[in-house]
Amino acid sequence: MFKVKISDGTYKNVTGAEVKSFWASMKFQIDKPGTTYPSGTKNGASTDANGVTHFSTDTLTGYQARSPDSSEKDKSFDYLISHELAHNTEAGRAENEWQTKNGTKDADGYYLGNEVLANSVAKTIEDDVGLKPLSSPTYGYDGNVVTLSASVNPSPIETTKAGGTLNLYA
Repeated sequence: MFKVKISDGTYKNVTGAEVKSFWASMKFQIDKPGTTYPSGTKNGASTDANGVTHFSTDTLTGYQARSPDSSEKDKSFDYLISHELAHNTEAGRAENEWQTKNGTKDADGYYLGNEVLANSVAKTIEDDVGLKPLSSPTYGYDGNVVTLSASVNPSPIETTKAGGTLNLYA
């Protein structure tokens, strides 16, 4: 379990059980280039009302293009999934609610605080399960957002992942 500081100054816990639940139920849809999402962007959206996370092919190729070097290109898709999962945690939803009421969007239509929090949570999840996070994703990380309580749990529950097994701790 780890604590995540929301922009309003409060903290939310992210647990292995929450991450495992989202991982098990995540659904993805890849859309044609230029698809406009309910958020008004064409870059992709978080989970819709039916529980489906959408990405346009532009988003997928954009993540690879922004990878700092060729050794990170393959990690970009793992990272994208972890990042979107982070948006859907209780902490991610609370940050989104706060940003929607109080935040300022950047030129691309994103709330900086939302993206930094999702990056920081994604990095923590990837570190905990033994993946190597991107070294410098767009919007970066904030080391003050996440406070580790301990490794989520010493005994992993294995969940099948394309190309291997992702150990999520209950």
